[in-house]
Amino acid sequence: MKKHQHGGFTLVELLVVVGIIAIIASVVFVTLEPARRFGDARNSARWSEVVSVLNAVIKYQVDNNGAWPGSPTPVQGTTYVIANISTGAATCTASSSATTKLDLSALIPQYLAELPTDPSGGTAAETEYYFERLQGGIIHIGACQPDNSATISVAR
Repeated sequence: MKKHQHGGFTLVELLVVVGIIAIIASVVFVTLEPARRFGDARNSARWSEVVSVLNAVIKYQVDNNGAWPGSPTPVQGTTYVIANISTGAATCTASSSATTKLDLSALIPQYLAELPTDPSGGTAAETEYYFERLQGGIIHIGACQPDNSATISVAR
């Protein structure tokens, strides 16, 4: 008797091909979007630094009977660029009104080891982070230039 053979692929062959395609697709995906991945990594650092500054300011206020750190004393409703000096012009793309620097070097070294600077080019003289004193004593701190159209800010 002669066996009848059917044309087609076995299940194992199909699974191997699907596995190979999945591996190639993941390699291509990672290869084609490294800028987005690096941006996400920088944004993670920004989130951590924004929260660190906010916590340091609050701890400073608790330890100093509600006094504000820095110079000049933050005015409610004014947005400042965080720096280690209060002189010179400042810019912040996230807030077009942030043109004044706020010297938060009073937080160093007791509350922060150093002022955090944006991973895309912030300096101690202009960290690329902003500070805003809102109504009711709420503190709002954010990143001036986050990547991938993200908004990075915290308030407490």
